[in-house]
Amino acid sequence: GCPPGSQCCPSPSPSHWPFPTGEHLRICPQGYTCCTSEMEENLANRSHAELETALRDSSRVLQAMLATQLRSFDDHFQHLLNDSERTLQATFPGAFGELYTQNARAFRDLYSELRLYYRGANLHLEETLAEFWARLLERLFKQLHPQLLLPDDYLDCLGKQAEALRPFGEAPRELRLRATRAFVAARSFVQGLGVASDVVRKVAQVPLGPECSRAVMKLVYCAHCLGVPGARPCPDYCRNVLKGCLANQADLDAEWRNLLGEPPPARAAWNCLGECTTGGPGGRVVPSLELGPRDLIRDALTRARSGWCCRVEGPGCLLNVLSDV
Repeated sequence: GCPPGSQCCPSPSPSHWPFPTGEHLRICPQGYTCCTSEMEENLANRSHAELETALRDSSRVLQAMLATQLRSFDDHFQHLLNDSERTLQATFPGAFGELYTQNARAFRDLYSELRLYYRGANLHLEETLAEFWARLLERLFKQLHPQLLLPDDYLDCLGKQAEALRPFGEAPRELRLRATRAFVAARSFVQGLGVASDVVRKVAQVPLGPECSRAVMKLVYCAHCLGVPGARPCPDYCRNVLKGCLANQADLDAEWRNLLGEPPPARAAWNCLGECTTGGPGGRVVPSLELGPRDLIRDALTRARSGWCCRVEGPGCLLNVLSDV
């Protein structure tokens, strides 16, 4: 027999229950039925709402996981960068005196630009680093040779020759390699997590089509109209209905699997970067910051203090500067 009606599906009058035929039904089989048109409509609306709620709930779980991973990675990365700058600011004044203090702004600007790049600013990382070393060379040369009255065009020319003259030894090259490795990987990882979370949110908001609503109603509640509310659909039937409802989203499957690292190289990169959030095995990309700007700038200032500016030889304007002394 038919079960008693629920709040959203009021029972028809006893004289019309059950109906011998279901010709009035638009979704469920038009045979023996316990449902009125109103009950069928209410059940269809309920099944539609329940599926949307289930999809939103599952997307929220995934969004929360991605947000946690992003926050953990960002906190760790920012901690390393801030620690590097704090140590530089705390130790360099005593170690290098005016050689550091008179150029402190240049070092602060470098860290600021590294943060901007990490946050997605439209900066070319290698050009930013090259500009830092060029300006630092100009400042240090002028500071170490106050007796030289050097015009700005000479200093500008000197900065442009920094790569050829190699006054800082291997420090610029090492910083470029380390910073590129750490910051490009970290920026890509953070942006990937952000895009993934946005995709999950938008996919969950895609409305279900009318055919999906009909299929879900048949899957979940038509058994109620047939008088067997306890009947459960087989798993394959459930999967087929959901595949039909999510057919448009299925186009994202290949790219999503690629993002999560189905191919071994992508998975290895994802795992390596993920482990950096906890400092676990394989977390070698971001910790290079600990030996990055701070130590290489120390090497450069040590070399500058040793008097390399007095022995620099090279092309063009610098030879002219020295010959004019």
